[in-house]
Amino acid sequence: MSQNVRDFSRRQFLSQGAAGASMAGLGVMTDFSGYLRTDSKAAQEDYSRYLIQDQSVKKLAETAVSIARQLGADYSDVRLTRTVVQTVSGDLVGDREEFGFGVRARVNGSWGFAASPYWSEQEARILSENAVEQAKYNSLGFNQPVQLAPIKVVTGHWVTPVKYDPFDIPMEEKIDHSRAWASQIASYRNGINTMLSMQFNRQERAVATSDGSYFTQVVYQSGGSLNVDVKNRNPRNNKGHIAPVAGLDMACQGWERWLEADIMEQIPEMVEYADMFMALPIVPVSIGRYDVVFDAVSSAGMINSTLSMATELDRAMGTEANSTGVGLLGPDPIEKLGNFAIGSKMLNLSANRTSPTGLSTVKWDDEGVEQHEWALVENGVVVDYQTTRDQAESLQNWYSERNIEFKSHGCAAAQSAMYITIQHPPNFTMGIGADNKKFDDLVLDVKNGIAISGASVSTDHQGMSGSGTGVMREIRNGKLGAVIAGGGFLFDTVGFWNGLKSIGGAASSIDIPFSRPKGQPEQSSMYTVSAAPMIIGELGIYDRSRTP
Repeated sequence: MSQNVRDFSRRQFLSQGAAGASMAGLGVMTDFSGYLRTDSKAAQEDYSRYLIQDQSVKKLAETAVSIARQLGADYSDVRLTRTVVQTVSGDLVGDREEFGFGVRARVNGSWGFAASPYWSEQEARILSENAVEQAKYNSLGFNQPVQLAPIKVVTGHWVTPVKYDPFDIPMEEKIDHSRAWASQIASYRNGINTMLSMQFNRQERAVATSDGSYFTQVVYQSGGSLNVDVKNRNPRNNKGHIAPVAGLDMACQGWERWLEADIMEQIPEMVEYADMFMALPIVPVSIGRYDVVFDAVSSAGMINSTLSMATELDRAMGTEANSTGVGLLGPDPIEKLGNFAIGSKMLNLSANRTSPTGLSTVKWDDEGVEQHEWALVENGVVVDYQTTRDQAESLQNWYSERNIEFKSHGCAAAQSAMYITIQHPPNFTMGIGADNKKFDDLVLDVKNGIAISGASVSTDHQGMSGSGTGVMREIRNGKLGAVIAGGGFLFDTVGFWNGLKSIGGAASSIDIPFSRPKGQPEQSSMYTVSAAPMIIGELGIYDRSRTP
């Protein structure tokens, strides 16, 4: 699907009257003249907090919907977004602010889309005209008419429940925290270097649809990284150094993401682990098949690279073929439902956009579908897909035959209003084991095998096969041993998940953030995978140094 995006520079945008004042660490607009208007000082103060809540924004969105319908669209939806990003890396700080105004229209069963960074009534007309014109042109070709699943009209406002808005925290305070953490870590002992970076995102969204829905949302994301390089204390040991990373990945939280991270409490354990790791013997990889214990990070990586992509209905149907690839459940994904065993009976995977800190979490998707949780894989069998309103229509018979409510699963999203709405990944949750085992318990269950931590995984364009690597260690008689140098693992997706022998419990499950591209033009998806450690039987291990 092509889209019509009006390309304007930041200078042009500011010259049209959009606020150009520096955010000064607050990430808010301070000058609204010639842009949008408010009727009172109190309204303007609220307006600067969440610009998207101003009545002028609602008027723009509803005007664009109305114009698109007048011009012949049988359905239209309009989105306006304001995205604010702030970064802190040492004493270096950065602020970025972006606006988007997107109109999507359906005419004769075909989509058209146009977008711009300008918010004005004139732009509402231009974008609506362009979107309808494009939809009419697209309808001239041979295509399958777009049908939309039913939806309830929704209205309201929702904000990610954060304790502390990170944009209310003065930049000086963030820098002071950053310096203090780095200084205290470096003083823990000689030979420790640190690098800390923070990022804070806030996106305000307004959506109006010709079904009658109008709602606004504000989504926060906070996180970053803390790299701690621990130099080897023994000068005769030439193994170099290791850089553990504190768990401060992006999540839908506010400034509390950093305040509650217990950074200083993590340091002794990180240093102790680094010292222990560097003292371990190193052995060459021995090619063969082994029972492998994956830590939770590695489990999440495997879910992300295989199951999450396989259950994207657009990939399975081939409509993402020229972008991110096709899925192993194609070319007839409907036939696979309830019939295709993608893993062992202990494999269960659900999806949601409701988990408290999940990066895909919202109250409504960009089509107004209220969020919920649903199963994708049950007892190893694929039972559903990630869907939007137009994708769900193809599953209507499957749902009806099983007395399941026919609806979209609320996966319609876009990076901003500058991009067309398409199916984006939700959050994913791996089913946990009943006996509540942790990583070390799973290691005890393996007499002779391999443990893999922090796996990095890649697959072919179909997600049918792939390879991975990570920190690999021997398991001997249920205990972790030497570090394995140069090792990697090979897999085919179905064989890998059918080799699932054991899964850790709730205490060992963690949330891992991911992002990946979708669509053309390419846009980014951010989401969270919740997973536990697991044992995969008879996994192929190879020597990476021998690959061409």
